Amino acid sequence: MKEFSMFLTIKIILFSCYILSCVPFLDSAREVPVLLTTSEASALLKWKASLDEQSQSLLSSWVGSNPCQGWMGIGCSNATADAQSVVTSIKLHNVSLIGTLLHLDTWSLQNIVTLDLAFNTLFGNIPSNLVNMSQLQILDLSNNNFSGVIPPEIGMLKYMGELSMNNNNLEGHIPDSIGNLTNLTVLYLELNSLTGHIPNSIGNLVNLTKLYLYGNGLTGPIPPEIGGLKSVYLCDLSQNFLTGVIPSTIGNMTTLYFLYLYNNKLSGSIPPEISGAWGLTDFQIKENLINGTIPISFRNSTWLKRFNIADNLISGSIPDYFINFTMLEVLDLSFNQLSGLIPPELGKRTALVTFSVLSNSLNGSIPQDMNWTRMEDFQVANNMLSGPLPHEICTSGLLKRIGASNNFFSGRIPKSLKNCSSLIRLRLDGNQLTGNISNDFGIYPELNYINLSNNKLYGEFGDLKDLQTLNLSHNNLTGSFPSTFPQMISLTTVDVSYNQLEGPLPKMRAFEEAPMEAFRNNKHLCGNNTGFECPIQPRNQAHIKKFPMVIIIILPIVGFMLFVVIILGTFCYLHKRNPNETNRPQERQRETLFSIWSYDGNMILHIRHIYKHKPSWILANFTTPNLKRQRTILNALEGAFKQLCS
Repeated sequence: MKEFSMFLTIKIILFSCYILSCVPFLDSAREVPVLLTTSEASALLKWKASLDEQSQSLLSSWVGSNPCQGWMGIGCSNATADAQSVVTSIKLHNVSLIGTLLHLDTWSLQNIVTLDLAFNTLFGNIPSNLVNMSQLQILDLSNNNFSGVIPPEIGMLKYMGELSMNNNNLEGHIPDSIGNLTNLTVLYLELNSLTGHIPNSIGNLVNLTKLYLYGNGLTGPIPPEIGGLKSVYLCDLSQNFLTGVIPSTIGNMTTLYFLYLYNNKLSGSIPPEISGAWGLTDFQIKENLINGTIPISFRNSTWLKRFNIADNLISGSIPDYFINFTMLEVLDLSFNQLSGLIPPELGKRTALVTFSVLSNSLNGSIPQDMNWTRMEDFQVANNMLSGPLPHEICTSGLLKRIGASNNFFSGRIPKSLKNCSSLIRLRLDGNQLTGNISNDFGIYPELNYINLSNNKLYGEFGDLKDLQTLNLSHNNLTGSFPSTFPQMISLTTVDVSYNQLEGPLPKMRAFEEAPMEAFRNNKHLCGNNTGFECPIQPRNQAHIKKFPMVIIIILPIVGFMLFVVIILGTFCYLHKRNPNETNRPQERQRETLFSIWSYDGNMILHIRHIYKHKPSWILANFTTPNLKRQRTILNALEGAFKQLCS
């Protein structure tokens, strides 16, 4: 019994020792989350210390050992009974940070899901150790000054959903490993200096919805594998140096709404299969080397809002099916080799905002029944179009730019332009337009460029105070420059040569710096570079201008009245001297006193021989046709003769 009691005592002592020995381990287990949080705080504080002083002051809330307690831009997971909070996001978007990522301890920040440092002034390389943030789903380093290459290790971040490195100074190739990011939904790599080919592996990004690669130096063809991007609705590969053809596999991208391939070196024709992207609303391939015709298959793309194929080598005619695109806002076919007519039905497309077919070989006339109530930009220059300009060209009241130069347009300037106060730029030069611009033009507060040269216009031009460029050469404009011209402080370029303008040139910089050729072949311009000095005028110029006109009008009247008085006096004298002479026969009419002719409504009196006749003889000899007014005057004179000479 005693032995058993001793054994039990020893057992109790040993168990107690075991319990006491475990206490430190239990305490250390409770400290694990605390140590982890402390490690995250240490990593963040170390990175903060590497930034410039201004950035450190912006992060003044980063103090202490727990980043989950009020640190600016830091997000943490919710604490549970089993675990404390950990740092899951760093969002320092557009806070003016300056520094690098070289001192960011990614090993201590393995729970980060979102790293957003966009719109700062961070520079240096993008570190490859970002791969240590294995839970990363959103990485936004856009709009900084990062340089170097995109680290290939980025392809190991298998949870990545949004990758944004756009608008930096990144170089090198797009790594093939980017095709491993199969959860990626948006890829922004635009506006860098990336070179090389678009990797074929990009076709693996089956969940991608937006692909932005524009504004780089990418070369080579567009990989056919791009057709595997079945979820993409926006694809922008513009402003690169891509070559080859547009792959027909783009037609497999059935969710594609926006396709931008402009400003590359693509060749070949537009693949008919592209209409497989039936929801396409924005198609822009301008500034390439595309040839062939506009595919008929586009007739099914009735959702199109913007269709821009400008500056290519496309030929053929403008398809009629564009009239079915009820939502079409922009139709730009300029700088191609299109021929034929402009479909008349296009005038019924009320949604059109921009219509441009300039620099083609189109002929015929422009549809007159225009219902373009939203039109802002109308460009038909450098074709072979004829007939009148549409009368209702500015029914929208929104028209800003008109370019119809170098065609064969005739007739008057459309009346709707008179109230088109929204105009900014107007070019009608190189046509056969006629009319008085004094009546056809109104007030344009926003107009800064006008060229009406090489037409048959006449009249005087009014006040255009915001104008920058004025070209009215080779017309029949008359009059002098308005006194408001010096108020046109924005005017920089002027050409009024080959008109009938006269008077002094305005004293303003545009006229003073213009070459003499800008004023040649006018009626009588003087001042500035014309080579002719203007006569010195007295102060009261308005009175001086009116006074000669008064003299011109009054002096002939006074002279004529004086002449009539002399004739009356002569008649009276002769009548009293030979009163019986009034009964002489009518055959003496051949010895005329004077004869009167009328030329263009102006009397000309020519004295020949003075004989003694009564005034009625004058009326008898007054045989020049269309002299009703003059006969009335002489009837009155005859009555006056009888009274004065009786």
